[in-house]
Amino acid sequence: MKKRSSELFLENKLTDKISLENYIKEINDPISIYDVNRPFSIDFRDLTLNKLLTSSPEEKNDPFLYIVIKIQIYCGSKAFSNPRIVKWKGLALDKHIQVNRRIYFSLKYENLPIFSSILFKVKHLEYNKNNDLKRAETIAWTNFRLFDHNRRLKTGKSLFII
Repeated sequence: MKKRSSELFLENKLTDKISLENYIKEINDPISIYDVNRPFSIDFRDLTLNKLLTSSPEEKNDPFLYIVIKIQIYCGSKAFSNPRIVKWKGLALDKHIQVNRRIYFSLKYENLPIFSSILFKVKHLEYNKNNDLKRAETIAWTNFRLFDHNRRLKTGKSLFII
């Protein structure tokens, strides 16, 4: 089996949209997640494939590539949120997939467990000539801890090479 690798880029903007009336502290002070009463979200920017994928069997002659990205929060080995699904369809020649979407989860920042992580699973879908799903292959995945060793929520831009 050939090893495929991809890059995922996401941005977690915790400080964005926190009003000064509700939260007044020095700019350099850390923000406690217990003070943020809104749904946890990430900005998912893009995905770069290191290898071109075939879109479908040759008999279908479909120029499109179908990618599904499943994003879910875990605590240990247990799922802690409902999965969020991002679907992408583009030309099979595209190696750089622009997602540019803010992903909201069903739990709030204040409810995130300290030992939580976020799982990204990228699947490549192939359809037969009748448009029935022929194969769904996981081509990349990564698991990212949401908190650092000092129990602070990681924020800012992150690049994953998987």
